Order: sequence, then structure tokens, then C-alpha cells
Amino acid sequence: MANAKISNDSVFVPATNVRTIDGLAGYDGSSNVKITGPALVTSVINSNNSGAEGRIPFYGVGADNFGGSSGLTWTQSTDTLAIGTPGGASGLNADLQLSGNYIAGSDQPELNFKFGDTTNSPSTFKITTQATGSDQTWLLPTSLPTAGQILSAEPNGSEVTLDWVDDNANTPNNNTITLAAGTGLTGGGDFTLNQNSNETITFNASASGGIDFSGLNIATIKADLTASTQTQYGTAITVTAGAAISNGEIVMWDYSNGTVRSIPPSSLPQQNQIIGVAIQDIASGSDGLVLIYGYATVKSNYSATGDNFLNETNTINISNSDGVTTTLPTTANDYLTFKETSTGNNVESSSVFDAGAGNTVKMKIIDFDLETTVDRMQIVVGSSVGSLSAATLSPGITGTSGSASNNGWKIYPNFFTSGVDDNGPKASGNAFPTDPGITSGGQTGPEQDSIWDLGARFAQFDFRSDGSVASDFELHLSSSLAVDITSSTPGAGMYLDGTDFEKSTNNNSTNRFIGTAAGGSFDDDALVILVAPPRV
Repeated sequence: MANAKISNDSVFVPATNVRTIDGLAGYDGSSNVKITGPALVTSVINSNNSGAEGRIPFYGVGADNFGGSSGLTWTQSTDTLAIGTPGGASGLNADLQLSGNYIAGSDQPELNFKFGDTTNSPSTFKITTQATGSDQTWLLPTSLPTAGQILSAEPNGSEVTLDWVDDNANTPNNNTITLAAGTGLTGGGDFTLNQNSNETITFNASASGGIDFSGLNIATIKADLTASTQTQYGTAITVTAGAAISNGEIVMWDYSNGTVRSIPPSSLPQQNQIIGVAIQDIASGSDGLVLIYGYATVKSNYSATGDNFLNETNTINISNSDGVTTTLPTTANDYLTFKETSTGNNVESSSVFDAGAGNTVKMKIIDFDLETTVDRMQIVVGSSVGSLSAATLSPGITGTSGSASNNGWKIYPNFFTSGVDDNGPKASGNAFPTDPGITSGGQTGPEQDSIWDLGARFAQFDFRSDGSVASDFELHLSSSLAVDITSSTPGAGMYLDGTDFEKSTNNNSTNRFIGTAAGGSFDDDALVILVAPPRV
């Protein structure tokens, strides 16, 4: 049927499915060719062999053919659209981009979920964006929530991490708040933070109009001064700190910058400069409370003004102590006697005494009588027997010659080989003069019944004599641990300490009265006192 027209249906029978045609004629530019219907379909929809069941076709490179990807599929049996391929190569990530008309208008992209009655009036859950904003990445929680948890958002730059957290905000605290009547008041009450009713709390002025100290127990009101505050028992004023003030410190007025401030004393103040005792820590420049009358726990130093050498436990002399280390008693008020009544005949000895770890040797002078320049005794001290050095005892000799001016502690540069001491004056020394209490130039040397803390655990007493006139001495020795300093005397005056001016002491040497001791102990370097500095 050459030259038959294609419009002739009797020759070319019409077909509606190209896949059923066995052959189609054509020309590829150089020769005649033919192709079957199925091959024609395949060449159009799968020209790059990317087609597979379930893949969604899209225009390929050049937009003249259909392509496909394992990262974009539709599963007919479950009506599921899948984007991305787990573990796939580059380009198979699940990236979904929605764009609204944000250039020509203000329309933002929307992601709509239809649910409920989808036939008549479906409900819509819509996700959209603001008209303006910054790039954002939101990271979903890593796990499912438990009952009562809420969704929290934690920003970090452009990323926002979502997580499930406990809903503490919706579980209100229900603590009980107590409003207690202070000094000069009665009444008060309490309420809970989540109570479901109103409440009125009333305070009344005390009928007496005075300060109520009834029922105070000294042992129980003593405060821990390592805490930042203590309870107020009495009258307090509010002050501004000119320097850091600690709870329990004595404070004074300061006008150095033209304002009214309070500071802990750095030197001995006048009596009328003393305010009282801080009952809380106050930072420099901040306001806080200072008790001016009443009971407070005060930082305190005990001064051993009495004689604690009460119970003799042993007697030691040169003959039974030379080259021996003797342990001193540590029981409260115990001591031993170190003495000689006829030390002569070329004696040369060294007697060591040990006060125990953490303690120092205490010495009370009963008497001594040493032959001038020839018979002599010195004290060397240290933390161990192998590291002893001259004790520092004052006052030293005051005259121009130690031998001639025997009124203070001497120094013998060559103790065992020479009886010549250093010429004076000397601020301190470590060797005994010939006799106690000799006065020259207005100063007095070591006296009978005077008590000395030698300042070290070990004390060695070196003695040297010739063969002529005999010398003698008697000393009482104890450990600092044996000194009973735990209790105060109720009603005894308390004064500013002569070294730590912000503390109180039972020693009245500064004559700066702060109050009276209420009894109790000096444990933890603190004492309860009745604060009542005179206003002069």
C-alpha cells in the first residue's frame, strides 16, 4: 500500500494505545528507522533509566524527558509519600522547601493538615511563618515525653533545641512563711504560699514597751560566727560599711570620706568611737545591722591573767634531766618543777622539755640566783629537738654592758665557751640575768612569779657553771594545753583586744570597754556578752 494516505482509516486502522503497536516508522537524520510502541513509551518516560515502581517522575535534565529518584517515591498500598533515602548518596536527603509570595506580597508558605470531618467541614492544623525574621533551625526532642512534662526551647545562635522537661512551674511551692514578733512586739503568725484563703497577721507593741530578755539561755543563744548572721537580742541600728565587716566583729564610727560609715577598728579607737557589735556580714558599701545594746556573740580572745600552775606532778633537776627530753603535763592546771639548789662544780648540761604537738612550753619563774658572768643559763626553742634556736624574750638588757647592767634578758654569743655576754642595749634575749627583778634605767628584768610563753613545742635549758660559788633556780613548766581558758566569769568586764582591735578580751589593758561577759566559754574564739559600750 505504498503511497496510501495516513488519513485513510481503511488502510491505517486507528489505535488508542501506543503500547499495542508493534512498529512505528521514522527517520533518525541519516536513515530510515522503526520503533515499537512500548519502546517509544519507555524512551519518553525513562530515558535515563531512572524509572522504578513507586518513583514519582519529574522533568529531567534539559526538561525534555522524565526522570526519577529513589529519594522521591509514592507507595500506592499505604498512600505514603516518601522523601529521602536513608543511607543514600548525595542528593537523596529529605529536604522539603515551601515558598510563599514573600517577594511580591506578604503571603507566607503554609503547611496544612486537614482532619475531622473532611467531607463537609474539615478542621485545619496550619504551620506557617512570620512575615519577617531570621534564619532558624529547630531541633526536635530526642525522646517522647512522660506524663506532666512540657516542651521547652533552648536557643543557641540560630538553632533552637526542643526538649521535654518537668512542669515545675505548674507545681507551686507551699512553704510556710512565719512572721515572728521582734523586740518590743507581740503577735505574729504564719501562712502558706499556696493557701486558698485570705489571712490577716497582726503585730502589737509590747505592753511594757521595753526590751524582752526573758528566757534567754547563754548556751543556746551563742551563735556560730562562721554563719553570715546571728539572731538579734536587743537594740540594733542600721549602718553603711566603709570596709568589709564580719558577723561578730566590734565596729566603730568612720567619717574619713565625709559620710557616716562604720568599720572594724584597724588601730585602737577612742571609747566614744565604738558603736557596738555587727550581727551580720556587711560588704563594703552595703548596709547592715550593728547591735548597740543587748546580747550578742562576739569574736573574742582569752587572756590568761590568772595563775594556772596549780597542781605539781613531778620535780626535775639537772642531774636527772641532762640529755633527756621530758614530756610536760597537758592536763588542765598541772605543771612540773624544774629546779636546782646547789648547781656548781663545773656543771654543763642541757635539759629538753616537750609541750606536745600543737602546744607551746609555758614557764613560771619562781626564783633564780646565778653567779655573775660565770654561772649562766639560757633557753633555746624550736619545733623539733634538732632545730633549736635562741628564744626571743623581752625586754633585753638596757645598759651599755650586759655584765654591768643586769636588768633584762641577756645574749651569750658563745654560751658554753665564754661567760661574756653581748653589750646592751638589747630589745630581747634568751639568757637569765643574775637575779630576778633588778631595775636599771627604769626597766625591770624577768620577775618572780612572772609567766612566759616560750612560743615553741620544745624548750632546751642550757646550764654552765664553774667550780666555785653554787647557783640555784626554780621554774614551773607546763604545756599550753594545760592552761584552762574555756570559761568566762559572768559579769566580768570585756574590752577591745590590744592586737585584734575588732575582738573583745577579758584583759583590760586597752581600757576600751565594750560590755560584760555573760558566762559561757571562749570556744571557737567567741563569747556571748552584754553589749553596752559607754557613750562618752
